Order: sequence, then structure tokens, then C-alpha cells
Amino acid sequence: MGELPMARSVTLPDDLFNKLTRGAAQRGLTLEALLAFVSELVVIPEQPSAHDRQRSRRIEQMLDRYRAGRLTRQDHAVLDRLIDADYREAIARADRLIASKHSVPKVSKRSRK
Repeated sequence: MGELPMARSVTLPDDLFNKLTRGAAQRGLTLEALLAFVSELVVIPEQPSAHDRQRSRRIEQMLDRYRAGRLTRQDHAVLDRLIDADYREAIARADRLIASKHSVPKVSKRSRK
């Protein structure tokens, strides 16, 4: 048996409600579709964690040592692993962002007769 979507109510001042419904109508959208579109604009993408920032600082420090010619073979291996981990985490964040965009219902136009 499928679940029904949860419904919430919001109380808006009349002038704001009228502006939103007028804007939606001008674009051939329902108010719900307009709000779904606008909500995508205000969502902050996932930010790097403290661990991610620490890894980035360590990479920068090791790159500074590399540029100064003071990187050992062992340091080079550590740097390679840090860069690889940083790359994998960035890709994972991007994949999660893309997946979240696909899970949001598409903005639908109102049917016109």
C-alpha cells in the first residue's frame, strides 16, 4: 500500500500569498510547484566536515613542503593517500547532492484547457 504525502499548513499574510499565487499563475505553475522550485534555491549544499577541512589543511601543508623540495618518499605516499581520500569524499558529496535533486518532485505546469 502506498503512503500518502504528508501535508503541512502555513499561514501567510494576504499580500504575500497573493504575490505567490499571482507569480505561480503567470508562469503556468501551481502554488505548490512554485514553492518546490523556490525551496531548491534556498537549500545550502552539504558542507565539508571538520575532518574534510583538516585533511585539506594537511594536503596544503604537504604541498608547501613539496614545493620547497622537502618531501620524503613516505611523505609523498601519505600525500597521495590524502589527495585520493579528498577526491573520493568530494565525489561522494556531489553524488549525494545529485541524488537529493533527483528525489525532489519535478516542477509541474498546470494543465491548460
